[in-house]
Amino acid sequence: RNPAFLAHLEAAHRHGLQLASQVKDMAGYVAAVDGFNTRIGDGHAGLAVRIDKALLPKPRWPGFVAVWRGDGL
Repeated sequence: RNPAFLAHLEAAHRHGLQLASQVKDMAGYVAAVDGFNTRIGDGHAGLAVRIDKALLPKPRWPGFVAVWRGDGL
């Protein structure tokens, strides 16, 4: 049992609604759901998006590479 779950769920709900208000396309929808899942911070609870990948823009390289150095990024 996670005593912080309800607080995380409420924070995720508020954050998800804030992100959803900015959605203009399918990629924005996926980003809003991902934002909710990140904010809830629970490996057992969250939302899954099942859509046709053709509706999303092609992935692009962000222009940087993240690497591990020692004990962190």
